[in-house]
Amino acid sequence: MGQPEELAEELPSRGRVGGSTRAGSLIGTLSCMSPEQLRGEHAQLDARSDLYAVGLLLFELLKLRHPFGGVEDPSVLATLQKELRLGGSRLLKAHPYQRLPPIEYLYFCGDLCTYKVEDRVPSAVVALQMIEALERGEVPVRCHLTLTKRMTRESGRWVERHPNTAFLAMVLGAVAVVAGLGVFAGMW
Repeated sequence: MGQPEELAEELPSRGRVGGSTRAGSLIGTLSCMSPEQLRGEHAQLDARSDLYAVGLLLFELLKLRHPFGGVEDPSVLATLQKELRLGGSRLLKAHPYQRLPPIEYLYFCGDLCTYKVEDRVPSAVVALQMIEALERGEVPVRCHLTLTKRMTRESGRWVERHPNTAFLAMVLGAVAVVAGLGVFAGMW
């Protein structure tokens, strides 16, 4: 690579067409555009459109695949965007070469990639606050996996605050299991 000035001189020889971008033209990767950007609704473009693209890229990093599978046809993308739901069983399918990423981050991607602009995370500041909450273990309950994570975390916090009571409960539980097994074995 050369210096910027050298690269600028080389660009015309690399097939770049001179002139500026035409107003209203689409620039960028179609499969990463927000629905409103793809529809050409430029007046609606704001931070939420950028966050939509961030959500798609984060999803791709976590799942090792793009939610749209590399489709670049605008009409097909528009249909896929309407049907895209980055939630539910779609999230639970792991890539063959990796284990399932943290489900709460996949739901976060879904919050960034809702079809309707008004349902999307409103700003990068709010998105960062959501990530910080996830990092602190504050997992919103959205499915059985997030419920399990939330219960496990809350149980651990309770044990930290009440270690003696937790130990006593564990011992009593073990005694009850052993006694139950003894009664069950005596019945046969």
